[in-house]
Amino acid sequence: MDLVFRALDFAAKAHSGQTRKKTDPALPYIIHPVAVALLIQKAGGDEETIAAGLLHDVIEDCEVTKEEIEKKFGLRVAKTVDDVTEQDRSLPWEERKRLAREHIKHMGHDSQLVKAADIIHNLSSVLSAYERNGIKIFKKFHANLPAQKEMNKKRVHELEKAWPENPLLTQMKKIEEIFSNIK
Repeated sequence: MDLVFRALDFAAKAHSGQTRKKTDPALPYIIHPVAVALLIQKAGGDEETIAAGLLHDVIEDCEVTKEEIEKKFGLRVAKTVDDVTEQDRSLPWEERKRLAREHIKHMGHDSQLVKAADIIHNLSSVLSAYERNGIKIFKKFHANLPAQKEMNKKRVHELEKAWPENPLLTQMKKIEEIFSNIK
């Protein structure tokens, strides 16, 4: 568990001061990677995959490099984090999501488990914000609600196709279905 605690400490420091912008009220960002790690742990993920869940957004959101993660946490954790990281944030939203979706089939099961946990918690957070604040919550997104629904449907489909035995698949499909029924 030392690896998990080191990853938690690193992620908490990296995300210090950040909030979840799509929640209202804004919550400390670290809640998201902790929730992702808990989903992975509950699904039977090992220590390295749990650590990757804690670190999954640090490259994308905190100016941390894959090399830094590899040095501190090992190649497998760094590869998993890099797999779930959007590689070029300067691209338009649709292109970034398309490339990330296409990459799913090239990921190992560790990365697919982290990706599924990330989707579950993100959609759960959005649904909670929607319940509290209504449809206006979607004004905070880069894409409109129909585009969000389509993107999530495609991501879930790609994850199912890539690894039908993913232990988070049923939960991910259920939350995506609830999300897709928002009007």
